Amino acid sequence: MKHLSHLVNAPPALHYEKVETESFLFVNGPEPIEDYHLADKTNKSIYSGIFGGTATLYYEHNNETGHGLYYGFHFHNRGTTPVTLTLLNNGASVGWTTNCETWRRYYEFSGSGMAYTIAPNASMWLFFTKAASDSDTPSCDGEVRGGARSHTTTFDAEACLIPPTTFDGVWKAHTDGLLELRVLTFATPDLDSFDPLATECIDSQTHEGNTGWSAYAGALKCHMLWRVDDTTPNGNLPVTVNGKVFDNWTTCSTDQQSNVLLTDNIPLTIYYKGEPYTLTHDNIDPRTGAIWSWANWGILYQNEYIIRNNGSRSRTIKFYMKSTATANRYMGTYSPLNGGFKAFPFSDINNWLNGDQVVIQTTVQPDETAIIPFEYVLGGQSFGGVGMYAVVGD
Repeated sequence: MKHLSHLVNAPPALHYEKVETESFLFVNGPEPIEDYHLADKTNKSIYSGIFGGTATLYYEHNNETGHGLYYGFHFHNRGTTPVTLTLLNNGASVGWTTNCETWRRYYEFSGSGMAYTIAPNASMWLFFTKAASDSDTPSCDGEVRGGARSHTTTFDAEACLIPPTTFDGVWKAHTDGLLELRVLTFATPDLDSFDPLATECIDSQTHEGNTGWSAYAGALKCHMLWRVDDTTPNGNLPVTVNGKVFDNWTTCSTDQQSNVLLTDNIPLTIYYKGEPYTLTHDNIDPRTGAIWSWANWGILYQNEYIIRNNGSRSRTIKFYMKSTATANRYMGTYSPLNGGFKAFPFSDINNWLNGDQVVIQTTVQPDETAIIPFEYVLGGQSFGGVGMYAVVGD
């Protein structure tokens, strides 16, 4: 019976599956935006390609021009029938220490389901705009404006101006047809002074940063089941990582420690000197000759933790999260069980999390099962890993 109990209560294996039902566009090249990148001065854009179906776009840049700039997404319908774009989620922010606002706004986005029909040979903008309510630390929301021609839309230059700092954002949308998407940055508030459709796209891969599509939905899914009973001692719940049992685990990392599950292997297709390259954690960056990794910036880690209590008394479960590197600037988490989105701050000069944070806590009654959904994301301007462990108590 003891051997059977050991099998029933065996530690779950940490394993992630890539979601393949959607696609993901990562826009980070050039990461530092300088004057010579601006579309109104050099008639160039950051990205140009075809957008269709359901996709998530995550972008992150540094404004290193020394002055304000504008940033937007231009959709054009070159087809002969109308195309409807439906915005599902949207969030953005500016500043080195406010980036968790991007994900807070993404999860709390109130405009989900906003639909815009773009007629043949018509265009629509999605602007990066500052929220009027945050004057001290200007946060941003994307704003959709539609019109027969893109430059006839109302453009609030003051609200859209991005100061010299870092900024990032993420949005998710669905279309019922194909649209031409251009990502543009420009210094002039006069949209009549340039034609987005005529801008030449720079070879951003020759600069710092990466831009490209992935065939995955920008998400990794994990299901982990722990079974506890009256013989389960209080303390850390074990987990199997790479075939070995540990009392904690780390993801979102390129560290080769034994308890680390390397999850940054989502392939990204970039173009370098006009040729496509599919980059993963396992191959060579054609620009540097080194092993390439992009740390899965903007990728949602969608976890489902399941606790089955086979005992005769209730048990309390706490999940802890901590940073495993000194360059994680912030961490955003989401769980409907614990009130939605939460951002965990960093306290000391090394940017460590302010102690190990309890991110989930619940009580499982006898002969019951608790299903705990929990997501986290490693945003831009950070690297390293995310450490977690689960503790059972009375």
